[in-house]
Order: sequence, then C-alpha cells, then structure tokens
Amino acid sequence: MAANGTIQVRAETFQGINQSQGHNISMAYAAEAENMDTRHNRLCTAKGFSACAPELDSPVITLARFYRRFEADISRKNVLVAATASAVYAIEGVDAEWTEVYTGSSTGSWDYAVYEDYRFGELTPVDVLLMSNAYDGMIAIWGDDLSVEAVETPAKFGVIARYKERIFGAGVIDEPDRIWYSAPFNPKNWDQSVEMPQDGGGLLDYPTWDGDSFIALRPFGSYLLAFKRQTACILTGADPGEYTIYEAYGTDGPISENTIVTNQNSTLFLTLNGIGLYDGASLRMVDRDAIADIARRINYSAIGTAAAAFHDGIYFCAVPIDDATMPNAVIEYDTQRG
Repeated sequence: MAANGTIQVRAETFQGINQSQGHNISMAYAAEAENMDTRHNRLCTAKGFSACAPELDSPVITLARFYRRFEADISRKNVLVAATASAVYAIEGVDAEWTEVYTGSSTGSWDYAVYEDYRFGELTPVDVLLMSNAYDGMIAIWGDDLSVEAVETPAKFGVIARYKERIFGAGVIDEPDRIWYSAPFNPKNWDQSVEMPQDGGGLLDYPTWDGDSFIALRPFGSYLLAFKRQTACILTGADPGEYTIYEAYGTDGPISENTIVTNQNSTLFLTLNGIGLYDGASLRMVDRDAIADIARRINYSAIGTAAAAFHDGIYFCAVPIDDATMPNAVIEYDTQRG
C-alpha cells in the first residue's frame, strides 16, 4: 500500500497497447492511451516531435515533400507543399513563412510526384512537383522559383505516380478502369508512338466491371501497384512493349488512398477487414483480429480524411471512428513484433 492510499503495481515487461480484448488483458499491456510512444517499452508523450512549420489559416488536406536535387543550397533542397480546400502553399527552409503558389482549386485532395522537366527552349532540367486531382487536372510547381503552370494531360487524373522514368495517371471520373502513361522523362507528352512505342505514351485498361475505380498508384521495387477498393493489381515491365498487369489475390484493396504506406520492405494499407500487406512476393492480411473492434467503429463516410505513416518499424493509421468526421483514433501495427 502506497502512502497516499493507492496500490502501486509494476509491469516488469511493458509491451505497449492492446485494444483487441477490451480490458481483460495482461498487465504487460495498456488498454487505453492517448498521444503516447510505447515502442521498445517506452511510455512517453510524442517524444522528440515538434511543429515543423507555422499554421495555415485553413486545414491542410494534402502535405507533400518536394525534394529539389538541382538546388545548390543544401539547406533549401527540401520544400514543404501544403494544399487546403482552395489553394496550394509552399515553405522553404527553417523559420520561413508559407507562400501561396496556386489558388482556385476545386479540392484540397491532390496526388503528387517529384520529377524533372525542361522549360521551353532550355537544355537544363529543372525539378518539378507534379500535382493532380480529378477535378482540376495536373499542375507543375517549378523547383527553381516555385512558379506554377498547368500541365496538359489526356484526362484529369485523380492519382499519379512516377515509375520507370514515366508518369502514370489514373482515377479519372468517367474512366474507372484505365491507366495512362507518359513518354519517358516528359510529363507533357502522353501521345503514343507507332514507330517507336518505347519513346511514347499510351494507356492500359484493366476492367473489373463493377464500377470500382483506381484510387492509388504506388511504385514498389520493380512493380507498380495499382489499387482499387476491392482489387489490388500489379504492373510489371520496363517499357510499353513489356507491360503486364494482373490481379494479386490475398486481400481486398485499401479503403482509402491515404492509408497506403510503402517502405523498403513492404506496402501496407487498411482494408475493410484489417491491414493488408504486400512484400513483393505475396499479398496477405495481417492483424485481422487485433483491430476488429476498432474497424467496426470506423466512420467510412469520412474515410477520405484518414492518414497513414510508417516510422521506426510501426505502421500508424489515423481514422475517424463513431460519429467523428476527422481522425480521432490511431491504429498501430508493429511490423517487427507482429
């Protein structure tokens, strides 16, 4: 009995959070926690993290890191780009302020890819951040001065990715089964070349006849992963003459693009039934039972606000549960301990 009348209990080996069995769990686990870091038997509040940029007046919906490899000043190579519901902002360096670079957008949900391009009449490439959504189409933020210009594409892509020196686009509102690809090293050229197919753009179709649209494209090793909500596809090949697209089996697709995270070893995402994982060899479900209780409480009407990250061996996925319209719970999966 402690001096203040409470009982002190010591857990010799603290294992973190386990919410799969309610409160009837081992003393090695905590049933509830908020804003905690429990890795490697630690229990601390957001250890080592602090705000990296000043607040914007409106909520940030998309946040992108724009790495400029042609920038000579090492301290200015990284640019943060943030999209709100109607504008896009950029910030350079430490202790800087946000600059509005684009306004008048129809949504704050953009997909993006870092690439390079040439200004008209120039022979030296420039870093560009390509951003696209299914309503406004594609824009390019030039790395040398952060100016923005519209990029003409064959359709307004909801999702894009860089793969094998090309830009791939999909998620078009009236073309749910189609994937387009640009010419190599030229995000402005999407035309097919009859004489030299490997030098031109083109398209691929993978119909599922269910109205399900591609919601994400993710490069992973030598593959391009193309996700629908009910289907996971894998695209292989180095150029159009070798492209092959096929369906992978083992789980359904992600419930939202923003739940997908790719690291050096695997791609993880949240499905209707649990956490899906692709490791380059197989597609499978992991940790189905452990998150079943919280999965049933997810507000799927607001799942577009979900966000995921991978850090220190742990997959974090923030989701809205119950009646929340913004994430108010975080699912954690430790890939090292399973």
